[in-house]
Amino acid sequence: MAQHWDGKSWSIVPTPNPTLIQSLYGVAESASNDVWAVGAQMNSSDPIAPLNTLTMHWDGKSWNIVTSPNLSTDGNILQGVTHASGSEQVWTAGDTYIGFEELDSLIMHTCP
Repeated sequence: MAQHWDGKSWSIVPTPNPTLIQSLYGVAESASNDVWAVGAQMNSSDPIAPLNTLTMHWDGKSWNIVTSPNLSTDGNILQGVTHASGSEQVWTAGDTYIGFEELDSLIMHTCP
């Protein structure tokens, strides 16, 4: 779920639900029609199923899933995102996991 503040009140904005479980951890905007949100998603109710990156883009009308890469680990989680104003460059950062142990930092850069 995403919420939008219009200066007076909050409203719920529908988001895609591509998987069984998903969480958003970071958001960045450069304009009202250019917002990015990142997090993680799981395709199974199995508690040991891998987590995969989740990246969404708001175009001013709706949220859309943007495909993002994953490493071959138990978990790929994006926790932060930044977007250069007036640029199509987006940077995301997070972690990769094996079991419950953090393996390494995960950084992605997009130039659509």
